[in-house]
Amino acid sequence: MSVASVVLGRDEKLLVGYAALAHGLIHVMELTYAAILPFLLLEFGEGLFVMGVVATFFSLAFGLGALPAGVLADRIGSKRLMEICLWGGVLGSVGVALSPSIYLLTVFISLLGLMLGLYHPAGLSLISKAVNPKVVGRGMAVHGIGGSLGTAVAPVMAAGIAVLYDWRVAYLVPAALSLGAVLAIRRIPARALSGGSPAGAGEDKTAPANSGRILLLPLAVVFIVFTTNGFIYRGMITFLPLHLKDNVGFTVGGIDEAAMAGAFTTFALLAAILGQWLGGSLGDRIPREVVLLIQAVSQVAFLALMGLVAGLPLVVVAAMMAMAYFMSQPLTTGLIADYAPRRLQGRMFGIAFFMAFGLGSLAAALSGWVAEVSGTSAVFVYLAGVGTATIVSALALIWMARQRGWRRVVH
Repeated sequence: MSVASVVLGRDEKLLVGYAALAHGLIHVMELTYAAILPFLLLEFGEGLFVMGVVATFFSLAFGLGALPAGVLADRIGSKRLMEICLWGGVLGSVGVALSPSIYLLTVFISLLGLMLGLYHPAGLSLISKAVNPKVVGRGMAVHGIGGSLGTAVAPVMAAGIAVLYDWRVAYLVPAALSLGAVLAIRRIPARALSGGSPAGAGEDKTAPANSGRILLLPLAVVFIVFTTNGFIYRGMITFLPLHLKDNVGFTVGGIDEAAMAGAFTTFALLAAILGQWLGGSLGDRIPREVVLLIQAVSQVAFLALMGLVAGLPLVVVAAMMAMAYFMSQPLTTGLIADYAPRRLQGRMFGIAFFMAFGLGSLAAALSGWVAEVSGTSAVFVYLAGVGTATIVSALALIWMARQRGWRRVVH
C-alpha cells in the first residue's frame, strides 16, 4: 500500500482534532503578549528592551516547562498532562490580567509560560504514539495547523479586545476558552490513545516497547535546528505586530493602528497553515531531511526581505515568511519520530522544545535591544543570519541519512 493511500482513521482524526484545538489555544495565550505590546508600553511606561526582557522570562519558562513534560508524558500519560497544562493556562492568564505592576506581570507571565510549556511534549508524543507511522507527518501537520490558527487569530483577537475593552480582558477571554478545551480533551476515547487498542487508557504505559536503537547524532542535529528555529520564532513573533504597525504605513476606515497591525499580523500568519500542510505532506512522500533544506533556504530569504521592504509588500513578504517558517514544524517533529524509539519520544520532544523555547527565549531580549538601537527592520535581518545555521544543519542531516541508507528507527 502506498503512503498516499493511507489515511487517518476515525479515532485518529478525533484525537488529532482535539489536540489541534488545545494546541491553538496554547498559542493564543502565548501570542497575546506580543499582540498587546503597544498597550503594555503605555500601561507600564517601560521601553522595548525591558518589555523584551519580560518576554524572555515568559519564553524561558515556556522552554523549561518542556523538560519535566517530556518525562511526565511518558509516565502519567499525555492526555492527563494536557489537561494539567490547560488548567495552568487558565490560572496564569488570570494572574497576568490582574497584575498591577511590571514586577507582578513578570511573575505571572513566567508562571503562564511554565504551564503552557507542558503542552508540546504531551501533544506531540500523543500523536506520534497513536497515529499510523505512515501518515504521522500529516497528523503532525493537522496538529500544527491548529497551532497556526491560534497563532494567526491571537494578534487580531487580542488587539481588537484591547482596543474595544482593555488589554487585561484580552487575557481573560483565552482563559475562559481553555476551560472549554479541558472538557473537550476529556472526550478523547480511551481506545484512540493507543492507536485503537481498547486498553488505551494508559497510552504511554501500555504502548509496545520499541527495540529500535536511538539515532543520537541525527537527533543532536535536529535539536540544533529546534534551537535556531526557536530563536527565530521568539524574535519574529514578539516584534512582528510592532514591525507591521511601524512600517506598513496605512489603515482602513480610521481603524486604530494597533488593531490594524493585529489584523495584518493575522493575515500574514494564516499563511502558516499552508506551510504546516506542505511540510507534513511533503515529509510523508520524500525524505524530511530534503524538505527541511528547502524550508531553511526559503526561510532565510524571506526573513531578510522582511527587513528591506515596507508598505503592502511587507505584509505579503511576512505571509511568505510565515509559510516558510512553519513548514519546519511537522518536519522537525516528524524527524524526532523517525530517530527516537517510541518509549523515549516524550523525553525527546521535551528536550527539543526546551531547546526551542528555552534557549530560543534569549531572542526576545536581544531582539528588543536590536529594535531599540536600530529599529525593528534590523531584527529580521539578524534573524535571517541566525537561519543560516538551519541550512547547515539540514545539509548535515541529508549527509547522515545517505550514510545509513535513509534508514529510520523501526517502531
